[in-house]
Amino acid sequence: MKDLFGNSHIALTRVTFFLFVLLSCAALFCYGLPPDVPGTEAEYSRRIAVILYIFLVTLTCVAYIVYEAYRAMRLETAERMELLASSENALQTTYDSLSMPLIEVGADGRISNVNAAVCIYLGAGRNNIIGRALESALPFDRDDDAAFSIVRQHIQLTLTDEQNTKSEVESGGKIFKVFTFPLRSSSEASGKALVMLNDVTETRAIYRRIVQDNKMAAVGQLAAGVAHEIRNPLGLIRNYCYVLRKSPADDADTHSKALSMMEDAVERSSKIIDNLLRFSRLTDEVWADVDIRQAINSILSLEELSLRKKNIQVILNCENSIRVNTILESFEMILINLIKNAEDAVSEGGRITIDCVVDGGFFTTRVTDTGQGIPDSIRSDIFNPFFTTKEIHSGSGLGLYIVYNEVNKLGGSIQLESSPGNGAAFIVSLPAGKRI
Repeated sequence: MKDLFGNSHIALTRVTFFLFVLLSCAALFCYGLPPDVPGTEAEYSRRIAVILYIFLVTLTCVAYIVYEAYRAMRLETAERMELLASSENALQTTYDSLSMPLIEVGADGRISNVNAAVCIYLGAGRNNIIGRALESALPFDRDDDAAFSIVRQHIQLTLTDEQNTKSEVESGGKIFKVFTFPLRSSSEASGKALVMLNDVTETRAIYRRIVQDNKMAAVGQLAAGVAHEIRNPLGLIRNYCYVLRKSPADDADTHSKALSMMEDAVERSSKIIDNLLRFSRLTDEVWADVDIRQAINSILSLEELSLRKKNIQVILNCENSIRVNTILESFEMILINLIKNAEDAVSEGGRITIDCVVDGGFFTTRVTDTGQGIPDSIRSDIFNPFFTTKEIHSGSGLGLYIVYNEVNKLGGSIQLESSPGNGAAFIVSLPAGKRI
């Protein structure tokens, strides 16, 4: 009986109701038999009683149906409430399983929920954190107003425009990636924002070491060329020193010409050394106004001997007026890796073309070579770390990986145009101004 009706209480209620209906029908049948003397007052009373009896039975049935409907509705409500509670628990469990701090914040800047990572960081229970100001849960220096301001701006943007945002905040010697997501709610007109923080300090330090190692490897490859370029002006200076010693003391024209040539040679050597030292130095990632043509020529001067040995022609199409706000170190890393890749791809007597254009708020640098192109089978792998088609000890497979990361850091994009036998072109599009 319990299996049939769900539980003993419901089973008893239903059995009682069914017995009541059966007995009512039987009683109604017996009571409704024709009387011995039809048409009498007794027959009239009997009919009234039957009608009243039917009304009471019907009312009882309706009451029972209402009861069953109410019980079913209450059961369904309880099940939905249990499902909702289970979903909330599952969501909170998911929150708590993430090691990154997650904070729900309302339009008033108050915390409405956090995950376990925030509780551990603050050393407080969830109930003690909810209701606090958002700033109290962020792992920034208390006096770092700029860091707090960036997060508040992105939260406001998320609440008003309902769009995801991401930013990078440096505070207290650490670097955090901050993401905000809208949490839509039909019961709250303003909604909430979910703030997620990821400490990338160690990851960024490792990447910086990889970039610096890549630069040192490039410097090692450039060393022979730089030495050659410096030896030439030094030889020129030595020759003119000999001329000065042998020329008469009153030969003003010879002395003036020799000194001028020696000054030019010293200036050329100084520029080569400055370019090499600046490129190899580990610098801060500072956004600054950059002369693009000058930056490209600086890199080409370091590669000059290597390009000349292979008789590779370099064509630079870049106006002198192009100046953009970017990180010079990142732009140079992008450029030198693309040029070295193009140099490796081009056979002797080939050509590398560098085109720079500014269109709207972006400037595009296109590095094109006349090599054999990149097969379709490996195009999806070329930006992966340690992927290389070069011979062992000829390449680390980090060049294009670094290019891809530096382009993303600057808020840009990179595309490849290539077909087998027709060369390749890497198109880097970067914002002309610092992104927010």
